[in-house]
Amino acid sequence: MKKGILSFLCLLLVYFLSSAQAQIIDVDQCKTRSNGAQNDSVCGNCERDNVEALLGSDLGDEIPSDENRTDFKNGILADLNDPTKEVQFPGDKDELGKSKKVKVSDLKSVEDFVEFLPDAFKKNVVFMAPSRSLQEGDRYLLKSPNSEIVMSFNSHPQPGGDVTQLRGGKAVELQVWNGVRGVWELVEIDFSRGKPKVSRNPQKCLNCHGTGQNTRPNFDPYNFWSQTKPFFRGELNPGTQEAAEYLEFLKKIRADANARKNGGPATRFSVLAPMLETNKIEDIEKAFARGEKYQLKVDESDNMSTSMDGASAVNLFDQMYLTNHCRLANLTTNPKHNQFADQMKYALKAAVSGCITRPEQLNDYIPEPLQKKFKAYFKGMGMGDGSYADVRKDMEGKQKDYYEDRIGRKLWNLEESFLKKIQESSVYKNKIRAAGDNEQKVYEIEIAAEKEAYKKAKDEMEVHRKKGRSIIDKEQSIDMLGAFRYMLDPLGVDTSMFSLSVDPQSYTFGDFFRNINRFGEFKKMDEAGESCESLKPKSMAALSQGDVLDKMMAFKAPCKPDAQLGLDPAWKKNLDDVEKQALKQVRMDMKDKVQDVFGYCVGCHSSGAMGAPPIPFDDFAKFDRLLEKQSGELGDFGTRIWKRVIRHGDKRGAMPMSMGQLEPEELQTIKEYLESFPSRNYVRRIDTGVDRNMIRNVNQVNN
Repeated sequence: MKKGILSFLCLLLVYFLSSAQAQIIDVDQCKTRSNGAQNDSVCGNCERDNVEALLGSDLGDEIPSDENRTDFKNGILADLNDPTKEVQFPGDKDELGKSKKVKVSDLKSVEDFVEFLPDAFKKNVVFMAPSRSLQEGDRYLLKSPNSEIVMSFNSHPQPGGDVTQLRGGKAVELQVWNGVRGVWELVEIDFSRGKPKVSRNPQKCLNCHGTGQNTRPNFDPYNFWSQTKPFFRGELNPGTQEAAEYLEFLKKIRADANARKNGGPATRFSVLAPMLETNKIEDIEKAFARGEKYQLKVDESDNMSTSMDGASAVNLFDQMYLTNHCRLANLTTNPKHNQFADQMKYALKAAVSGCITRPEQLNDYIPEPLQKKFKAYFKGMGMGDGSYADVRKDMEGKQKDYYEDRIGRKLWNLEESFLKKIQESSVYKNKIRAAGDNEQKVYEIEIAAEKEAYKKAKDEMEVHRKKGRSIIDKEQSIDMLGAFRYMLDPLGVDTSMFSLSVDPQSYTFGDFFRNINRFGEFKKMDEAGESCESLKPKSMAALSQGDVLDKMMAFKAPCKPDAQLGLDPAWKKNLDDVEKQALKQVRMDMKDKVQDVFGYCVGCHSSGAMGAPPIPFDDFAKFDRLLEKQSGELGDFGTRIWKRVIRHGDKRGAMPMSMGQLEPEELQTIKEYLESFPSRNYVRRIDTGVDRNMIRNVNQVNN
C-alpha cells in the first residue's frame, strides 16, 4: 500500500514539474479584479495600467476582427510622435523617488528610450542569437512582469561595430497584449532621424506575425528555444560556447554601466544594468570554477514570474503561451470570430478535454453529414482520403519537421559561431595568405575549418545532452489540436495560426494544449461540470439543428493543397567521390536554370526585406556551398527550402512570399537541384532516436 502511494506521489510530482506553465498567473482571473477595471475585457489584462499607458485608453475600438488598427488616439506611443510632450510610465520614479518624466525631445535614440523604461522591464531580459527577425544580429527582449509588453532591440556582434548600420539597428520593436479585444498589437519605434517615429501594426511586421485575430508572437515552443542564449531552460554549462557568450554579455553590461555612472554614454549594454541584480557574474564564475552548471534565475519581485524553472526565456514563453491560449479560446468560441461558435463549442470542449482520441469517437459529437464534409475538405487538401487519421498523420509529420528544424538552427548557429572564431584566428589567416591564388588549396583550408567548426558544434550539443535535462520534443497535444483542426478548418477558422512558432503550420505547442480550458467558454463549461458523456447529446443536438446544419454544409472553405512532390536527396545513398563529383557537375550544369527560379527569392533574402533571413540566392557558388555544407543534417537548408516552395501559395509561410506557387517546371528544377546534394563525408546525421525525437548520439562525427 505504501509503495502504491509513493508511486502516485512520484507521478504527481512529475506532472507538476512537466507543466510549469500552470503555476503562473491566469490572465482570465484579471477580469475579476476588485476595481472592476477588467469587466470590458474579453481576455484579461493583468497589466492593464501599463498597456493603456502605452496604447491609450480606447483599446476596444470597433474595427473588423480581421484588421489591425494603425492609429493612436492617446497614450505614450501617441505622444512619442509629438516632441512637445513629456512621457512617463505609471508609478515610475527615479532614484530620489521623484516622478520619472522624460521630454520626448530628449529621446533621440534606442539607448535613450530603453534607459527611460522602468527597471521592471530590464530585470528579466532574454538574450537572443541572430534569428529571422527584422532586427539583425544579437537581440535583447525586454518583458513586463506578465509579458503583456515585450520590447526588443539589437546590437552589433563585433566589438567596435556600428550597430546603427545593422538592419533594424535604429528601432525598438514592441508586441503588446490587448486583452479588451483579445489580440496582439505590434509597434515599431524608429529613431533613424534622431527622434521617435511610431508605427502601429506596420505591414512589414504583420507579414510574419499574422493579421487581425491571427496576429501572434513568433517564438519556438516548449521546452527549448533554438535562438535563445542559453537555449535550454536557462542552463549554462561550463566550457560551452553559449556559456562564454552569456558571461561576456553580462560583463559588457557591467563595464558599460560603470562607465555610464561616471558620466559615460548610454549604450546598448549599459541600459540593461538592472538585470545584473538577479544573476551575478561572480556567482556564475564560482559555479563554473567548481565544474557545475549554473541555472539562470528570474526576478520574482513582481509576483507574476514563474519560479519553477527560472530563466527569463522560459518565463517569457510560459506567459505568452497562456495569453495565447486565452486568444484561442476567444477566437474559437466567440461568434464574432467563429460564426458557428455557439453550436460547435460542445464538440470543441470535448476535444480539449481529451474525449476524442480515436477517429470513431467523432461519431459521438459530430453528425455524419458534417463528418463527410470535413473528410471531403481534407481530401481536397491532398491528405489521403481526408480521414481524421490522415490529418493527424500530417500534423505529426509537421511537428517532427519543426523539431528537427529547431535542432538544426541551434546546430548551425553554433557552427557559425565557431567558424567565425577560427576564421578570425592568426593561424587560419596565415594559411589563407600562404595559399595565395591557389584556389584548390584555399578550398581545402576552408573545408578543414568547416570540419573543425562542425565538430566543435556537435561536441557542444553533446555537452548539453549529457549535462542538461532531457532535450526532447514535448508535443503532447496532437489529439486535442488535431480534433480542433478537423472541425474548424473546413468551417473557415485557420488553426495553422494557433501556434506561436515561426512556422505556424508546424502545429506546435510543445506542451499542454488543454490549458485552453482555463479561459472563456471552456472555463465556464468546466465550472458547470461538463463531462465527455454530458457533452455528447449537447453537441449532437446543437450541430443537428436543420438551419444550422444547412449553413455549415453550404459553407465553402477554399481547399489549398500543397504540391504533391516528394524529395529524394542524394544523401540517402552511399556515394563514392566520383559520384559526388558527378553530382556537383550536374548542379553546375543547372546553374542558369536554378538562378532563374531562385531569382524570385533574391529581393527579400539578399536585402533582408520583410524580415527574410539572409540567404545568398544572389551568389550561386556561395548558395551551393551553403546547401552542400548542411546536406543530410537535421534542419538542413535544402529540406527547409523545399517544404516552403511546395506549400500552396496562399498559405502562411509559402515561398516566394505573396507570389503564388511556382510553376510545375520551376518546382521540378528545384527538386532536381536539391536531390543532387550528397551528405558531407565527415559527418553522420544526428540520430534523434525512437522515443518521439529524444536527442541521442549527438556527437556522431567521423574523424
